[in-house]
Amino acid sequence: IVVFARPEMGKTLLVCNMAAGFLQQRLRVLYIGNEEPIQDTYLRMVSRLTGLTRHEIISNPREAEELAQQKGASNLFMSSMSPGTLPRIESLAAKVRADVIIVDQLRNVQVKNENFTQALEQAAKGIRQIGKRCNAVTISVTQAGDSAHGRAVLDMGDIDSSNTGIPAQ
Repeated sequence: IVVFARPEMGKTLLVCNMAAGFLQQRLRVLYIGNEEPIQDTYLRMVSRLTGLTRHEIISNPREAEELAQQKGASNLFMSSMSPGTLPRIESLAAKVRADVIIVDQLRNVQVKNENFTQALEQAAKGIRQIGKRCNAVTISVTQAGDSAHGRAVLDMGDIDSSNTGIPAQ
Protein backbone atom coordinates (compact mmCIF):
# COMPACT_ATOMS: atom_id res chain seq x y z
CA ILE A 1 0.00 0.00 0.00
CA VAL A 2 1.27 3.48 -0.83
CA VAL A 3 -0.27 6.41 1.02
CA PHE A 4 0.43 9.74 -0.62
CA ALA A 5 -0.92 13.28 -0.34
CA ARG A 6 0.30 16.85 -0.14
CA PRO A 7 2.13 17.92 3.06
CA GLU A 8 0.02 18.27 6.22
CA MET A 9 -2.97 16.40 4.79
CA GLY A 10 -3.09 13.59 7.38
CA LYS A 11 -0.90 10.81 5.96
CA THR A 12 0.56 9.95 9.36
CA LEU A 13 -2.89 10.14 10.94
CA LEU A 14 -4.17 7.64 8.38
CA VAL A 15 -1.35 5.15 8.94
CA CYS A 16 -1.71 5.51 12.74
CA ASN A 17 -5.38 4.61 12.36
CA MET A 18 -4.46 1.67 10.16
CA ALA A 19 -1.82 0.53 12.65
CA ALA A 20 -4.33 0.74 15.52
CA GLY A 21 -6.69 -1.52 13.59
CA PHE A 22 -3.92 -4.03 12.94
CA LEU A 23 -2.88 -3.93 16.60
CA GLN A 24 -6.44 -4.55 17.76
CA GLN A 25 -6.36 -7.66 15.55
CA ARG A 26 -3.23 -8.69 17.48
CA LEU A 27 -0.93 -8.31 14.47
CA ARG A 28 2.69 -7.27 14.99
CA VAL A 29 3.28 -3.79 13.56
CA LEU A 30 6.69 -2.28 12.82
CA TYR A 31 6.49 1.50 12.38
CA ILE A 32 9.57 3.11 10.85
CA GLY A 33 9.48 6.86 11.39
CA ASN A 34 12.07 8.95 9.66
CA GLU A 35 10.41 12.34 9.52
CA GLU A 36 8.49 13.28 12.68
CA PRO A 37 9.95 12.59 16.14
CA ILE A 38 9.04 9.01 17.02
CA GLN A 39 7.92 10.05 20.52
CA ASP A 40 5.27 12.32 18.97
CA THR A 41 4.05 9.54 16.72
CA TYR A 42 3.97 7.11 19.66
CA LEU A 43 1.82 9.58 21.62
CA ARG A 44 -0.54 9.81 18.65
CA MET A 45 -0.67 6.01 18.48
CA VAL A 46 -1.46 5.68 22.20
CA SER A 47 -4.17 8.32 21.82
CA ARG A 48 -5.68 6.44 18.89
CA LEU A 49 -5.59 3.10 20.72
CA THR A 50 -6.98 4.39 24.01
CA GLY A 51 -9.25 7.24 22.98
CA LEU A 52 -7.44 9.46 25.48
CA THR A 53 -6.38 13.00 24.66
CA ARG A 54 -2.77 14.10 24.68
CA HIS A 55 -3.40 15.95 27.96
CA GLU A 56 -4.97 12.85 29.57
CA ILE A 57 -2.02 10.68 28.49
CA ILE A 58 0.55 13.15 29.82
CA SER A 59 -1.41 13.58 33.08
CA ASN A 60 -1.57 9.85 33.76
CA PRO A 61 1.00 8.02 31.61
CA ARG A 62 0.89 4.77 33.59
CA GLU A 63 -2.87 4.38 33.13
CA ALA A 64 -2.60 5.35 29.44
CA GLU A 65 0.18 2.82 28.85
CA GLU A 66 -1.75 0.07 30.61
CA LEU A 67 -4.84 0.75 28.52
CA ALA A 68 -2.77 0.92 25.33
CA GLN A 69 -1.21 -2.47 26.17
CA GLN A 70 -4.71 -3.93 26.57
CA LYS A 71 -5.55 -2.61 23.09
CA GLY A 72 -2.54 -4.28 21.44
CA ALA A 73 0.36 -1.84 21.96
CA SER A 74 2.58 -4.71 23.08
CA ASN A 75 2.67 -5.69 19.39
CA LEU A 76 3.80 -2.23 18.29
CA PHE A 77 7.47 -1.77 17.50
CA MET A 78 8.54 1.76 16.61
CA SER A 79 11.92 2.80 15.35
CA SER A 80 13.27 6.19 14.41
CA MET A 81 15.50 5.81 11.38
CA SER A 82 16.82 8.97 9.91
CA PRO A 83 17.31 8.33 7.11
CA GLY A 84 17.06 4.54 7.44
CA THR A 85 18.26 1.90 5.02
CA LEU A 86 16.60 -1.12 3.43
CA PRO A 87 18.91 -3.66 5.16
CA ARG A 88 18.27 -2.05 8.55
CA ILE A 89 14.49 -2.05 7.99
CA GLU A 90 14.55 -5.70 6.93
CA SER A 91 16.71 -6.72 9.87
CA LEU A 92 14.33 -5.09 12.33
CA ALA A 93 11.24 -6.50 10.57
CA ALA A 94 12.70 -10.01 10.82
CA LYS A 95 13.74 -9.50 14.44
CA VAL A 96 10.24 -8.44 15.58
CA ARG A 97 8.51 -10.87 13.18
CA ALA A 98 6.40 -8.03 11.78
CA ASP A 99 3.05 -8.77 10.14
CA VAL A 100 2.82 -5.16 8.99
CA ILE A 101 5.66 -2.78 8.13
CA ILE A 102 4.91 0.95 7.91
CA VAL A 103 7.57 3.24 6.45
CA ASP A 104 6.82 6.91 7.08
CA GLN A 105 8.39 8.43 4.79
CA LEU A 106 9.56 6.43 1.79
CA ARG A 107 11.45 9.41 0.36
CA ASN A 108 13.73 9.42 3.41
CA VAL A 109 14.92 5.83 2.98
CA GLN A 110 18.55 5.97 1.94
CA VAL A 111 19.45 4.06 -1.19
CA LYS A 112 22.53 4.30 -3.39
CA ASN A 113 21.33 6.23 -6.40
CA GLU A 114 22.19 9.74 -7.56
CA ASN A 115 18.87 10.22 -9.39
CA PHE A 116 16.05 11.09 -6.95
CA THR A 117 13.29 9.54 -9.08
CA GLN A 118 15.23 6.30 -9.45
CA ALA A 119 16.06 6.34 -5.74
CA LEU A 120 12.36 6.58 -4.87
CA GLU A 121 11.58 3.65 -7.14
CA GLN A 122 14.46 1.66 -5.67
CA ALA A 123 13.21 2.37 -2.12
CA ALA A 124 9.65 1.38 -3.04
CA LYS A 125 10.87 -1.79 -4.71
CA GLY A 126 13.04 -2.60 -1.71
CA ILE A 127 10.17 -2.17 0.76
CA ARG A 128 7.96 -4.39 -1.40
CA GLN A 129 10.67 -7.09 -1.49
CA ILE A 130 11.14 -6.87 2.28
CA GLY A 131 7.41 -7.40 2.73
CA LYS A 132 7.53 -10.43 0.47
CA ARG A 133 10.52 -11.98 2.24
CA CYS A 134 9.04 -11.27 5.70
CA ASN A 135 5.50 -12.26 4.68
CA ALA A 136 4.28 -8.85 5.83
CA VAL A 137 1.94 -6.19 4.54
CA THR A 138 3.90 -3.06 3.68
CA ILE A 139 2.58 0.48 3.87
CA SER A 140 4.77 3.25 2.52
CA VAL A 141 4.05 6.95 3.01
CA THR A 142 5.26 9.53 0.51
CA GLN A 143 4.43 12.96 -0.86
CA ALA A 144 2.14 13.95 -3.69
CA GLY A 145 3.52 16.43 -6.19
CA ASP A 146 2.30 19.91 -7.09
CA SER A 147 -0.21 18.39 -9.50
CA ALA A 148 -2.21 17.22 -6.46
CA HIS A 149 -2.67 20.69 -4.98
CA GLY A 150 -6.33 21.41 -4.32
CA ARG A 151 -7.53 18.07 -5.69
CA ALA A 152 -9.64 15.65 -3.66
CA VAL A 153 -9.00 12.63 -5.88
CA LEU A 154 -5.46 11.78 -6.91
CA ASP A 155 -4.04 9.24 -9.33
CA MET A 156 -0.68 7.57 -9.67
CA GLY A 157 0.71 10.43 -11.74
CA ASP A 158 0.38 12.69 -8.70
CA ILE A 159 3.12 10.99 -6.65
CA ASP A 160 5.99 13.43 -6.30
CA SER A 161 8.92 12.55 -8.59
CA SER A 162 7.43 9.19 -9.56
CA ASN A 163 4.70 8.79 -12.14
CA THR A 164 5.28 5.07 -12.59
CA GLY A 165 8.06 3.69 -10.37
CA ILE A 166 6.44 3.88 -6.95
CA PRO A 167 2.91 3.07 -8.17
CA ALA A 168 4.26 0.05 -10.03
CA GLN A 169 5.63 -1.31 -6.79
